[in-house]
Amino acid sequence: AKFGHVGAYLNAGFACPLVAQIDRELRTKLPQVLGGLELEDAWAYMCEANLWSDDASHPTGGLVIYGVGPSPEWDADKYNNIMGNAQTEELLAATGRWNVTIPYVQNRAILFDSTYFHQTDGMTFKQGYKN
Repeated sequence: AKFGHVGAYLNAGFACPLVAQIDRELRTKLPQVLGGLELEDAWAYMCEANLWSDDASHPTGGLVIYGVGPSPEWDADKYNNIMGNAQTEELLAATGRWNVTIPYVQNRAILFDSTYFHQTDGMTFKQGYKN
C-alpha cells in the first residue's frame, strides 16, 4: 500500500479472473501495440476520496505524463515516493517539464508506458462549501 491508499497487486490479492479477462481482451483488440509482451504486473488503489467536476470550466484530476523517466539503475523507492527527490526534479527541469496532460473523463482507461514520470493532474473546484 502507498501512503494514503489501499492497494492490491497481482502477487498480493489482485490476480482475479477479471484481470485475466481484461488482459486477453486487450491482446485481442491491440495486437500491434502489445505484441508479444506479457502482463508482468497490475495494481489497483482505493483512495480515501476521488473528486471530479463535470464543469468544463474547472478541469480536474486527469493524468500528467512527462517526457522523461528515471534512469534504469534507479529503484522504485528512489523515484516513487510522496516526498519527491531532487534528481527527479532535475530530470523534469531539463525537459522544461514537458508533458502530455490527459483530462479526466468518467470510465476511461489510459494505457501508457509507466516508466515515464507521471502524476495525477491538479484539482480545481468552484468556491463554496457545496463544491
